[in-house]
Amino acid sequence: MSGCIKSGEFDKDKDYFGDKATFTGARNVHVSYHKSYKVLTLGKQDKPAQTFVLLQCGAPKPTLTGDLAKAPIIDVPVNRVAASSTTQIPVLHTLGSLDAVVGVNQLEQIYRGPARDALEARNTPSYGSSRMQIDTEKLISLKPDAVLAASSEVKEFKQVQSAGIPVLQDLDYLESTPLARAEWMKTYGILLNKEGAATKNFDGITKRYTEVAKKARNATDKPSVLVGQETKGQWYVPGTDSYMIRFMTDAGATDAMSQAVKGSGATPTDAEVVFKYGSKADFWLNGNYMSMTTWHGKDDALKQNPRYANLSAFQHGNVWNPSKRTAPDTGNDFWQSGIVQPDVVLADLTYIFHPDLMKGYTPYYYTKLS
Repeated sequence: MSGCIKSGEFDKDKDYFGDKATFTGARNVHVSYHKSYKVLTLGKQDKPAQTFVLLQCGAPKPTLTGDLAKAPIIDVPVNRVAASSTTQIPVLHTLGSLDAVVGVNQLEQIYRGPARDALEARNTPSYGSSRMQIDTEKLISLKPDAVLAASSEVKEFKQVQSAGIPVLQDLDYLESTPLARAEWMKTYGILLNKEGAATKNFDGITKRYTEVAKKARNATDKPSVLVGQETKGQWYVPGTDSYMIRFMTDAGATDAMSQAVKGSGATPTDAEVVFKYGSKADFWLNGNYMSMTTWHGKDDALKQNPRYANLSAFQHGNVWNPSKRTAPDTGNDFWQSGIVQPDVVLADLTYIFHPDLMKGYTPYYYTKLS
């Protein structure tokens, strides 16, 4: 049920949440159900977890003990949401809940498509100039039921919390696999009382992802791939257990930097180390995906660093970037809708590494550097 309980009609023995979410891969979120309320926990390894009591609208406040007695209570379904990351908009769009968005951080950075068009048509206001800088007064004036925070490090969010507005950390970026990250859409479903829709969407993504991964797993060759880009003399290379490398291995490739860079994040790595281990890689991906200017050809890349010419992948024309869905006045859709479409990203990558397995396919996010 998604509407409020009418006055005088509350039944303490009734389960008000017919659809329930469970998390199978995501490790930084948990939910439990208690007839008229849910307990949502957002965890982070190096900091205390956040816990919220999500109370069905119209239900009386339950008797809460222990840590729950201090937990913020949010009525659900949440009707007014402030989104602080461009990655959150595609999820809300997928769940048909853009009408709940009362404010966004940096509307101009949302990829120009149906979701942004809908927000602009409703004159949805922006309340920030960057991920780390928000207009607190403006955000509070929007009177959101909840703020979805892209970073807990923004000090202004503490002022928002002091005003009585719950701020929930969106920790999908801490997940180390594409499917676990996409599974965070269930968190939005929990807040919106749309668990059924969120689970159905995620199950479809999982099915399609698994089918493509199975194709790639049966490939006879496993080309090596260098992933990462150079910024100010250092390469940012994803570790062997990272979100991006999981994409590559599921697409039937091997990590050229596996001996040098471990862990689940992107590590600043000396160029000499990169050229030692990555110069012979069959493919080079994501070398330009975060730059302010897009490479339109090899000359653009060489202007940034002439040493790129020493990379085998560069010499053989096997350089690909997820820059197909970008525009001068907008963000890169790979880092927006790509978060909730890992099946499409995987299809792109499998096509790149094993085109014979993806005959007739056209990449959605990736384009080859000519």
